[in-house]
Amino acid sequence: MEKEVKKEVYELAKFMHEEYENSARLFGWITQETTRVDFDALPEAHKKTMLSLAFKVFKKIYGEL
Repeated sequence: MEKEVKKEVYELAKFMHEEYENSARLFGWITQETTRVDFDALPEAHKKTMLSLAFKVFKKIYGEL
C-alpha cells in the first residue's frame, strides 16, 4: 500500500471510529463511557480491525489500488 493511501486509510478509520460515537448518540444509544477512547488508544486488535474495514471501504469507493 502506498504511503499516501496508508494515510488516507488511517484518517478514514479514525473518522469512522469518532463518528460511530456521534451517530450512536443521534439514535439515543449511549455507549459505555469506560470503553470510549481516542483511535490511537484503541487496543491493537481493535485498531487493526478498524484499519482493515477502512481499507475495504476505501477500495470499494476508489477501486483496486
